[in-house]
Amino acid sequence: MGNEQLKAISTDSGQSQIILTTSDTTQQDIQLAIASGSANPRSSESDYSQLSNTGTTVDGVAAVQTDYAFVKTKVASASVPTVMRGRQVAWIKDGKLFVLAMDGAEDDWDQTQKTFDRIVDQVNL
Repeated sequence: MGNEQLKAISTDSGQSQIILTTSDTTQQDIQLAIASGSANPRSSESDYSQLSNTGTTVDGVAAVQTDYAFVKTKVASASVPTVMRGRQVAWIKDGKLFVLAMDGAEDDWDQTQKTFDRIVDQVNL
């Protein structure tokens, strides 16, 4: 996983968050750069599942959009685990691998997804 550049947590639910990471790379091909799965900041979460990978563009460069899900649990807690849904985009620009990911509770996924897509449309590095 890359160096965390930004992390914001929703004040509404406390469950939705957005994370931007960067890491230096000599790789030119975005597919090869993310092939290990380590680019996703949530890949180590409980019951992580990659749901889809599609090609897209971010800031005019080739990118990969990944939808994923995982289970959020609290250790030694009587609370019910929460299924979380997320979306990330990864792209390479100027020798850096950028990964922008946003996730939230599955119940709020439609709104979380729309918010993320709106943010991605505004990326300009």
